[in-house]
Amino acid sequence: MYPIIKTGNTVAPRNDGSTENKVFPPIDPWRLAFLMLLAGLVCFPSPLIAANKIALVIGNSNYSLADYLPNPVKDSKAIANKLRTLGFEVIERQDLTLEQMNTALRETHKKIGKGTIALFYYAGHGIQKDGQNYLIPVDADISKAYEIEYSGLNLRKVLDGMNEARPSLNIALLDACRNNPYEKRVRRLSRSANKHGAGLAAIDNVQGTILSYATEPGSVAIDGTGEHSPYAVALLKHLERPGLSVQDMLAQVGLDVMTATQGEQRPWYSSSPVPRFCFAGCKFNTQNTDPFDNETRLLKHLIETGDIANIEQLVMLSGAQKTLLDNIFNDYSNLVLENIHKQPVNGAPGIQLEIREATNIKGNRVRPASSWNRLSFILKEQ
Repeated sequence: MYPIIKTGNTVAPRNDGSTENKVFPPIDPWRLAFLMLLAGLVCFPSPLIAANKIALVIGNSNYSLADYLPNPVKDSKAIANKLRTLGFEVIERQDLTLEQMNTALRETHKKIGKGTIALFYYAGHGIQKDGQNYLIPVDADISKAYEIEYSGLNLRKVLDGMNEARPSLNIALLDACRNNPYEKRVRRLSRSANKHGAGLAAIDNVQGTILSYATEPGSVAIDGTGEHSPYAVALLKHLERPGLSVQDMLAQVGLDVMTATQGEQRPWYSSSPVPRFCFAGCKFNTQNTDPFDNETRLLKHLIETGDIANIEQLVMLSGAQKTLLDNIFNDYSNLVLENIHKQPVNGAPGIQLEIREATNIKGNRVRPASSWNRLSFILKEQ
């Protein structure tokens, strides 16, 4: 047991195990409070809170020699506005030439410093060549493979440049995995079309960086027929959710995009070890009416969207439960939950839920039968 040290006259241990009276000087209460606070900060690190949050947001739609993309400009404007509401200083640009893209990067680099949260968002055309990724400016004129290298903006150089100022965290969000608009012009000059094919290439982890693609490497993202691309829609939905780390937010974005595209588009992200950061703050508001934690919220989303593949990643399913869910999702859609909460199941951590209504194959809203209106699942160990 540790000896208790008091101010004033007290007993202090000797080296031989005996004790002697010794007077310790009184400790100033303000100094004591400061030391206790400092100890708390050392022992219990808090989520990353940055005084400065800087974002460069670029959307390229109006290409002079490539396919017009209707959504990147609209997406970039919406993302920029959302980031401003979350406390970011945003440098927002649309339809940039290569020179203008480099100018915007230099302007951003000047604002990034130690302790900064730095974010780069790009929507537009992107090309991979020999494992390198290039973001394409609106004035690019590419007819030969070697022209890609100096007509586009090298993504790796963008990330390395952001990292030079030693920010606390770099975040790169790239909706640049659309089809290669120069593929036909370049392919006939190449020995291997895969070297500069569709989508973006995977990239090695950059220290202190979280990197997100709108779809997995080597695949093509969908520009979307709505107001925004599927990736932008999901980002706009989840960026402002409190208590959600960047990694958890991107996982939710991925689920939403997969659902919206019927699995055709699967977002991808990678991360080096980084501090925890939440766009809307890492602590839930105690007045928040959303009672769910991450697991119940995720299961609610998966049940409502009929995503049995990801349900199996979250909870343990018996053969009978899997068959039941298959039948439910085949016969019904738009499930609405009445209640969902953590509750032990057979002595193990679990989740119980009640389904209020669903849409049958005739398009009618119906109440669930007693055989499937209440479901219980055992959580898998994460």
